[in-house]
Amino acid sequence: MFSMNRLSTEKRAQIIGCLVEGMSMRAISRTVGVARNTIDKLLVELGEACADYQDATLANLDIRTVEADDLVVLLRQAEERPRRVPGHPRLRRRVDVGRDRR
Repeated sequence: MFSMNRLSTEKRAQIIGCLVEGMSMRAISRTVGVARNTIDKLLVELGEACADYQDATLANLDIRTVEADDLVVLLRQAEERPRRVPGHPRLRRRVDVGRDRR
């Protein structure tokens, strides 16, 4: 069995702050002085912690309306414009969104 070094809370906060600001993992690695693999592992831990928090906090919500304006625009664009099939530059397909037409 081996023991892994643990980042201090201050260093973890600094890395997360850099990620939030949009810095690349390489830039964070140089700035903070940690390996990119360490940043990657911290990012996975952070994602799991956020998922656990959302699962515990955002449960049994009484939702009556959902705003999906961007989704509606995206679906309409997909319906109106055929897309190229990846890997086949000459083939096109229509995207069927099954929209209710009232």
